[in-house]
Amino acid sequence: MPSHDTLFSSTIRRRSVPALIWLSAPFLTVLVVAAEVKTPAKVESSFSAAHCHGSIAKTEWTLSDGNSPSPACVVGNDVMHGVLNFDANEDQSAILPFTLPGPFTGTLNVKIMWQAASAIGSVGWCVELITAIDLKREGGAPLTQTAHNCASGPAKKSAQHLSTALVINVAEKGAAANGGAWHVRVSRDAHSSVVLDDMPGDARLIGVVIETQETRRQMSTH
Repeated sequence: MPSHDTLFSSTIRRRSVPALIWLSAPFLTVLVVAAEVKTPAKVESSFSAAHCHGSIAKTEWTLSDGNSPSPACVVGNDVMHGVLNFDANEDQSAILPFTLPGPFTGTLNVKIMWQAASAIGSVGWCVELITAIDLKREGGAPLTQTAHNCASGPAKKSAQHLSTALVINVAEKGAAANGGAWHVRVSRDAHSSVVLDDMPGDARLIGVVIETQETRRQMSTH
């Protein structure tokens, strides 16, 4: 006949497996919940460069006193539409009517739609983020065109609009000062300081499409 100690040890062994499963269940649940991630939604915003009121072009973009493109009306397919003309002889820039919250971390996919005034050469476009403080400076903050936020596109004279795709990595920029908002500035690298720009004549900006997507965040119950 087995001793009292033998029976006690056997009972503990039989109960150890279900007890371990029961005790582990809440812990495993916490791990699963913590591992869940929220896939951020992509938000798309479109902005026309200018509008025509009769034959007068107006823009909602912010233009500095100097080195800014000129609003103009262009006739295409019997329809007049507004554009911003970026000169071929100087780096010009304009700020979109778009703000990005300071805490935002993620990417901005920027699609620039434009028309060429010439059938030869290429145009270099750049995008960058500036803060509200820079926006208020007279003439705006200096351009910081780099190979990371510029691209060159060939000028093809056709009825089709041309487009240039650019990306801004907001994580590299860090948070905006004092929790303020970011503003997006578009410029032409007319001096070819970073990318090729050798098209004579104006580069006519039609509009910009910005797709924002925040960095994936990890969810937790704690």
